[in-house]
Amino acid sequence: MNNFNLFDIFLIPFGIYIIYSVQKMKRTRVLASVFSGRNVEYESESDIDGFIDYVSGKSVIMALIIIAGSLWNLLNTLIFQNVRLSIAVSAVSLTIIIVYVCMLGRAQKKYLIIKNR
Repeated sequence: MNNFNLFDIFLIPFGIYIIYSVQKMKRTRVLASVFSGRNVEYESESDIDGFIDYVSGKSVIMALIIIAGSLWNLLNTLIFQNVRLSIAVSAVSLTIIIVYVCMLGRAQKKYLIIKNR
């Protein structure tokens, strides 16, 4: 087991938590802090339903890819031991996370209006 495995072990619960948060957010129609930040208040003009609809599917896909990539890296380390493949999967996972975070930021700017304190 190496440092990459420790990172993968942390990413698997994170992916599961993202899926849980999306399902809870869709059911309650209340923003989860993982998508919007803690203790943030929004103007009444914010399109929270639009934000939830826009982000939910993309978040589940991102979480599933992260979980699959992390599981693959763990299995690769324990069974296959192909370093190049492990690096490639990690690079793809990191790219997906970066694209997802950029998409989340654009969605926040488009749908949510933060109250001035």
